[in-house]
Formats: sequence, C-alpha cells, structure tokens
Amino acid sequence: MGSLGELLRRLRGPGSGALLARGTAAFLSIHLLGLAAGFAASVAIARVLGAERYGVYVLALAWIAVLRLPCQGGFATGAIRFVAALRATEEWGLMRGFLRTSRRYVVVASLAVGGAAAAGVAAAGERISPELAATLLVGCASLPFFALLELWSSTLRGFLRVASSQLPIRLVQPLLLVAFVVAWHASSAPPLDAPRVAGLNLASGALAALLAGLSLLRAIPPPARAAAVRTRRREWARTAAPLLLIASLHLVMERTDVLLLGFLRGPLEAGLYAPASRLAALIALGLVAVNAWVGPMISALHARGELGELQLLVRRGARAIALLTLPAAVGVVVLGRPLLGLFGAEFVAAHPALVILVLGSVANALTGSVGILMTMTGRQDAAAGVLLLWAGLNLGLNLVLIPRYGIVGAAISSAVTTAGWNVHLAVIVWRSLGLRTTAL
Repeated sequence: MGSLGELLRRLRGPGSGALLARGTAAFLSIHLLGLAAGFAASVAIARVLGAERYGVYVLALAWIAVLRLPCQGGFATGAIRFVAALRATEEWGLMRGFLRTSRRYVVVASLAVGGAAAAGVAAAGERISPELAATLLVGCASLPFFALLELWSSTLRGFLRVASSQLPIRLVQPLLLVAFVVAWHASSAPPLDAPRVAGLNLASGALAALLAGLSLLRAIPPPARAAAVRTRRREWARTAAPLLLIASLHLVMERTDVLLLGFLRGPLEAGLYAPASRLAALIALGLVAVNAWVGPMISALHARGELGELQLLVRRGARAIALLTLPAAVGVVVLGRPLLGLFGAEFVAAHPALVILVLGSVANALTGSVGILMTMTGRQDAAAGVLLLWAGLNLGLNLVLIPRYGIVGAAISSAVTTAGWNVHLAVIVWRSLGLRTTAL
C-alpha cells in the first residue's frame, strides 16, 4: 500500500514522466471511446450500404482526405510544434499571429481546393459513376469544416489540452454520424446511399468543428489575447511546406492501397479491405496516444536544449507504446473474424489481409515516436526525404501485387513499407540526435 501511495503521488507530480502518464491515460480514455464510436459508424454504414456501395463511400472519403492536405498547408502539424514552443518561450504576440495566419490560410485554401475539385468532378462526366461523382461533390463541400477541425484539434494539442483536442474529432464527430445514420435509416426518408451518408458526415464534421473552435477560444492564454499581433509568415511557410509534404506522404502510405484497389480491382474489393485496414489501425493506438501527448513536450524540451530529459521522455513513451501495442495485436488477430463479421458476412474474407496489416502496425509502433521526433525537432526535411523514398516503393509494390493478389497484395505492400520507413527514421534519429526511440 505504501508503494502504491508513492506511485500515485509521483503520478500527480510535475515531472515529464507524470505528465506523460496522465496525458496518455486521458488520451487513451477518449481515444478508446472514439475508436468505438468510429467503429460503430463504419459498421452501421457498411451494413446499410453493403460492400460495393460502402466501397464507393470509402473511395470518395480517401480522395477527400487527399484534398484536405493542401487545405491545411502543413499548418495542422505545425500548430503542435509552433504553439508548444511559443507557449514555452511566452512569445504571445507571435502565438496570436500564428493562430490568425493558420486559420485564414485553411479557410481560403479549403474554398479554393474544394471549388477546383468540384469543377474537376463535373468535367469528368460519365467517366465517373454518378454515385461516386455525387459523393465526391458532397465531400468537396465538407473540406472547410474538416480542415478547420483538424487544425484546431492540433492547436489544442499544442496547448496541452488533451481532452479538448480529442473530444470533437475523435468522439463527437463519429457519434453524431452514427446518430444521424441510425435516425435516417429508421425514418421514412429515402434509403441511404453513399452521397447521403457523405452529407450526414458533412453535418457531423461541421458541428464538431464548431465545438473545437469554442474549445480553442477558451484555451488561448490571456496574455496571448492581449498581445499585439506579430508574424513570421516566411518562417512558418518554410517550415509548413516540408510538413505538408510529410503529411502528404503519410497519406499516400495510408491510402494508396485503398485507392489502387478501387482503381485496379473495383469498389467491391476496396470495400472489403477498408474494415481490415481500420481494425489494424487499432494496433497503433498506444503510439497515437503517446505521440499526442509527447509531441508538444518534445518541441518544448528541444527548444530549451534539455536533451537528457528528452531521451528520458522518449524512452518512457516507447515502453508505454510497447505495453499497449502487443496485447492489442494479439486481440485483433484472435478476434479478427468475428470483428470483420460485424460489417457483414462477406467482409470475413479480408481476415488474411488483416493479419498482415497487424504485423506492419506492430513494427510501426515498436520503433517508437520517430516521426514526431523528426518534425518536432526541425528535421522535417530529412523525414520528408525518407517518406518520399518509401512512398515510391509503396506505390510500386501496390501496382505489382494488387493485380495478382488483390487485398492480400495491398496488405503486403502496406506492411512492408510501413515497417521500412519507421526503421529508417529510427536510424536517422539515433545518428542525428543521439536518441534511442525503442523501448530497449
């Protein structure tokens, strides 16, 4: 009992280990609920639409996710780094300037990209199926809301507001989507199809973005509200550009399999593969949870030159990731078939792909917080180069393996390249920073 009391006392303390433990626990609690809500949304949509129409919806969302990247311009990732660093150095005028600059960029870019993409869909005409075209058009209209939601969530992470940053994007939005889908399906309204579900997704995203914006207003420190606006637009733009490239390459790694499955094998296989990919992502829960908390802490410690404390933080984070990852991997593999069966009997065929994807996710998690370390310490250019190399290999593997092996080929491509770029980055972190990112 004395040891337990001492542990609880330490967890309430101000040290980085205590902050990491509290922050990770808070994030995990919210993220687990959010995963359950997102899983419920996917199951509800898949069962209502069926595998092929669900594939149309998944393909449209994948393309819209690609379009969101230029809408953010790297500011969503940059917000974590800049806000945390400016808060640590108490440069309130620059903080206010960054918040204003990032918001304006996202709004203008979202309207421009959405308009251009909608024009492209209209010009494609009969080369795109009517259902996919309509779903894409609704997705274009959703761009400003989801881009702002991601920007404001990242900014709240920079302020170390873990709960406030995750509630709107991880929990509120998917819960609203589930509620909207269930209510529509139970009503006498026309049957749901992919464009109508995309419309419900837009409504849930708009309400979640409103909540995130209100949370951000409350999080801004009073000195920042009162400070005169100062800007470093060129510096922010120079940093945001490689961050945008990194985010784009991450998305290429994550979405190439689904997009090429849809293009090379059709919406049905893309629809079958999507739930397996979503379940495999559960393995990275520990990594996501730790990164959400350590990202701003890494930026602040690096800005102050406290490399010893930084290594301690990274090692503790890696051990927490390992403890959370391995049991989750075993659970997903063992329960994979019944979990896939929740989407519908036809989705169980994706179980072999799920096992392969789990192996890739384990490798990703056990290399530690390599990506966030690179971007939070100003090494985004080197990280972008590594991701560019592995994204090209990912594309090549998918083009070779998908035509022959279908969803299993897509899973192999994803697992191999995910493991490869994480190990590559871990080596670079060791050579450039002298930090070991694994739990060993």
